[in-house]
Amino acid sequence: MATALHTPKLLLMYPTVFTPRMGKDAKPGDKPKYSCTGLILPKDRMAADDQARLAAIKKACFDLACEKIGRDKAVALLRDRKLKLGFRDDIVSKGYPEDFVEWIQPWTFNPPGVVGPYKDPSTGKAVRITDPKDLFSGCWGRMSVVPFYYDREGNKGVGMFLNNIMKTLPPEGFSETRLAGQRSAEDDFEGTEDLALPPEASLSDVPTAAAGSSIAGGDSAAELAALLG
Repeated sequence: MATALHTPKLLLMYPTVFTPRMGKDAKPGDKPKYSCTGLILPKDRMAADDQARLAAIKKACFDLACEKIGRDKAVALLRDRKLKLGFRDDIVSKGYPEDFVEWIQPWTFNPPGVVGPYKDPSTGKAVRITDPKDLFSGCWGRMSVVPFYYDREGNKGVGMFLNNIMKTLPPEGFSETRLAGQRSAEDDFEGTEDLALPPEASLSDVPTAAAGSSIAGGDSAAELAALLG
């Protein structure tokens, strides 16, 4: 099995890591999956070590494609955008924040481990997260991923299996913001009626709802770097 690689810091979206779910286009016989989407910052907004992590994953995905179908074919398919390497750039059409340039969505049939950034003083290891409310859309984290090759119905490419997730502190210049994925009821509707209260009542009495390195070969390293992003 390929070596697991750590991603750079990602903005985590739609973490489904405690209870698996069926995909929207699931077919009979499909199994529910665990998954998490990770949004990737531009390289110039990453720390140097995170740039290296991203380059290593992209190179591993490219090398795996070359191993399966040959380097020349992999490069040609990349040029024609007919080979997927696990990274997508449709940020705007997906409605993701424009601070980001790419996204990934590793998945697994097995429950991934989830830890936080802080050490357990008794073991020296990262403290495990067990409450689903502690991992949410809008927090930051790294994923441990393993590239895999697929060829299904004419679609060739490299995807990523999800091993584990570490929730992290945000990178410099960013904050952690819980993204509900929908507007609040207060923003969705305007009040139309004045609230009539008995003279002795207050608003608090009113019940409310509960809250890489260069790739050598016949093609130039610069061209391949452009193809790999």
